[in-house]
Parts: sequence; structure tokens; C-alpha cells
Amino acid sequence: MGTISKERIYAWMAALCLAICAFYRIGQKIFIMIQYNYSSITWDFVVYGFVQLGFIVLLVIAKKNIGFLFFTGIDVLMNLYYLVLWLSIGNLCAFVAAVMLFLIFLFNIILNVNNNVAAAMTVTKALGIISVIMRFAGVLIDWVQWHNWVYVSNAWIYILIQIVSVVAVLFIVIWLTATLNTIETDIECYPCATYNTQNVNVQFNGIIGGADKLKFCKELLDSGAITQEEFEKRKKEILRS
Repeated sequence: MGTISKERIYAWMAALCLAICAFYRIGQKIFIMIQYNYSSITWDFVVYGFVQLGFIVLLVIAKKNIGFLFFTGIDVLMNLYYLVLWLSIGNLCAFVAAVMLFLIFLFNIILNVNNNVAAAMTVTKALGIISVIMRFAGVLIDWVQWHNWVYVSNAWIYILIQIVSVVAVLFIVIWLTATLNTIETDIECYPCATYNTQNVNVQFNGIIGGADKLKFCKELLDSGAITQEEFEKRKKEILRS
């Protein structure tokens, strides 16, 4: 059994945090329905569950793909809806944080097409910091607005869940940064290999031996840059050559 890469651990931690938030919200909804005989399930609750589930699944498999762009896009629209519905500084912060996360995945796709890993790293760090700060600022403003410090004995679970949601975003940013760092390191270690992050195409010249090629592909697999199927295909090609 191989070792689990740190990038995968970061992705799993983000998935765990999002799962905790999702279970809390579902549990809260069930409690309200039972306690107050309120059986209505709103459309935004369903969309929220869909987005959270999508994030969790993609993070568990730890693969960067266009699916993240889809779910972060829906998240942006949901936060825009809440901002228009309940105009407040807290909702504005949440909206900006969602937009930053969407832009992170968008720029990662665009820059990876051009093999610009360094630029993708810079953008991910910059926008990631803004997203985390805005998310946390939204939580703080929410505490002040709803006077949660006064009712901390009753609201502590909600406060904790809000913090966990911020930590989830933090782990997503760390995961993306660590993945890009691994790719950048691999390229530095294997300068005679060219790596296209969009088509997941690794080409080698005669300088690198078969063992090095396999090691390189395994590191890309562990970092989430290529799939298991793509790894097996490259492995067969290397063993055949």
C-alpha cells in the first residue's frame, strides 16, 4: 500500500469540513421540521446540498477539474441571491469570498493550459488569501449583527460550524497550492520532460530512464494531476519501450 500524499490529505480535510457543515445544516433542518411541524424544503436548501455534495465528492477524489468551476459558479450565484435578498456587509463578504474561489479555479484552468505553473501558484495564493479573509470577515460580521456573543451558550455550535466553513476554504487553497508546488518541483527535478497540465500529456526524451519515468508519473498521480487510468496507460507505454 503506497503512502498518501499530503495534497490528498489537504483535499480530504477540506471535504471533511464541508461534510460537517452539510450534516449540521441538514440536522438543523430536520430539527426545525420536527420541532415546529414545518415540512417545507426550500429550493435554496436543495441547491446548497447539491453544491456541498459536489464539492465533497471532487475533494475526496482529489482531482482538479472543470467540475469545481461548475460548483463554485453555482455558489457565486447563490451568494449573489442572498446578497440581493438580504443586503448586508456580511453577505457582501461571503459573495466576494465565493467569487475569489471561483476565480482561483478559473485561472488555474487558463494558466495550466499555457503551462504557466508559477503564475497559477501566485494567483492561487493571492486570491486564496482574499477568499479566506473575506469568509472570516463575513463570519465576524454575522456574529456582531446577530449578537451571537450574548447568546454564546446557545449559539456556540453555529459559531463553530461557521469557523469550520472558513477552515474548509483554507484547506482548499492549501490543497491547490501544494498540488501546484508538486508539479513545479517535478518539472525542476525532470527538466527534460515536458508536462501539459490540461491534456495531462507527459513526453519524455531518451535521457530519463524507465524507472525515473515511472517515478515521475507516480508523483503526478499522487498529487492528483493525472488519473489512475492515465497513469496505467503511461506505465504500459514506459514498460513497452
